[in-house]
Amino acid sequence: VLPSSYLTDGLGTISYSSVYIGRCRLDTCELLYRILFRGLIEICAEAYAIQNKQIFFIVDLLHQLPLDLASELSEDASFDDVLKSLQDRAHEKGSNQWLNQLIMEVTQYRQIQSDTL
Repeated sequence: VLPSSYLTDGLGTISYSSVYIGRCRLDTCELLYRILFRGLIEICAEAYAIQNKQIFFIVDLLHQLPLDLASELSEDASFDDVLKSLQDRAHEKGSNQWLNQLIMEVTQYRQIQSDTL
């Protein structure tokens, strides 16, 4: 049985536009960020359990990102601020080389895509 805070469209599809956890209302955006956060936490725990250090360090770096996006962007921070926070965290954890390489690969890919248009 679904809590009364879940709304359905009559076909069984759930609308999460006004989900409540305790007394706190979550909008769909925050709900998606929290789902991503929880998924990353589970991946991190599994990587730790099977001793996959590479996956563990990557997920350990990224698992807080969804919550940072949800909270910092709602407080008038910019995406640049969130990226800077991620880069600082990567530096603290010794993962800055991995993150810098990823940023370079993503920006190069975007450049190639825009050049072909």
